[in-house]
Amino acid sequence: MTDGVFKPGYGRYKTKKAMKEAIAAGDDPILECTSMFNTGPGSMCFSQLTVGKTYTLVGPDPYNSRKWYANVTLLANGTLKVQ
Repeated sequence: MTDGVFKPGYGRYKTKKAMKEAIAAGDDPILECTSMFNTGPGSMCFSQLTVGKTYTLVGPDPYNSRKWYANVTLLANGTLKVQ
């Protein structure tokens, strides 16, 4: 399952690089669950993700423009690993 991602406040990241840079600068993006069956975590900040679980994201818009993909994992020390 792939989820979307929002910038804190409003909008979307145009590239994975832009998202990684924003996270490094202190942003806490919002995960957007795209499952029509709502089997995902719902909408939550990356800092609230389950530690050790990997989430697959698509951007900039999971519904209209799938130009990049990323895997995000919240590590035990509180940092995000973005691949």
